[in-house]
Order: sequence, then structure tokens, then C-alpha cells
Amino acid sequence: MRKLRYHLVDVFTDRPFGGNPLAVFSHAHGIPDDLMQDIAHELNTSETTFVLSPKDPENDFWVRIFTPTIELPIAGHPTIGTAFVLAHEGLIDAIDDECTVRFEEGIGPLSVSVRFEDGEPIMATMRQPRPIASIMAAPAPTGR
Repeated sequence: MRKLRYHLVDVFTDRPFGGNPLAVFSHAHGIPDDLMQDIAHELNTSETTFVLSPKDPENDFWVRIFTPTIELPIAGHPTIGTAFVLAHEGLIDAIDDECTVRFEEGIGPLSVSVRFEDGEPIMATMRQPRPIASIMAAPAPTGR
């Protein structure tokens, strides 16, 4: 059986066991889709991300986000946390005090900026498209 390494991190906090928990598989090449879903279910964090090579060479990484039951097209804390882990692993270069990378996610490309201090990531921010809301009207009550 193949051994998989992952990070369990807390996003939006500066202390352990605070913020939003996230599991990040930064080297997810070769993990089948159904196994990604099984792993996310087993870990049972609100989200688990799997980082792959981008399908489009204009992007830096393809990030897939799973809850214990479904794959999501986008989610904020998993995107931010994944960028932070990649920077911590040295997969996002700390050439300047801030670096921007492009993630491919289910909604398309997203820009994520990582700020560094003394070569270490200290904060990540993301830019996302304006959300689109759809509202479904409930059927009119019948007069009984």
C-alpha cells in the first residue's frame, strides 16, 4: 500500500486547535478520485485538499477540495490553507516579501497571494470571482 503524507493545519488562527481545520495532501499525484473522496471521508475534517499539477500551464497548481461527502468547486479556508502549506514546504518561492500563484479550482483559476517574513509564510489571501446567487421560488400554496 502506498504511504501518503499530509498536513493537518488550522486556518484563520495563530494558535493550535483554533480556527478551521484542514487536511492538505501537497503531493497528490496518482491518487484516484474515489480514493480522494474516501480519504476526505476518513479524515472527517470540514475539507481536505489534494494538490496536483495544473491542467492549464498558465496556472501553478490544481487544487481539488473535498468534504467528507462531496467535492467542492471552491472554498475559502481550504484555498488559503493550501497556499500556506505549499509556501511552508517551499513549493511557492519566497523570492520577494509577497508572491502570487494561480490555483486551478472547480470554478476556474484563482489568484492567491502569500506574504513572507524572513523567508517564512505569514499570511495568505485570495481573490475570487463575484459570487452568483440563485433563488428558487417555493410553489404557491394550494387553497384548501
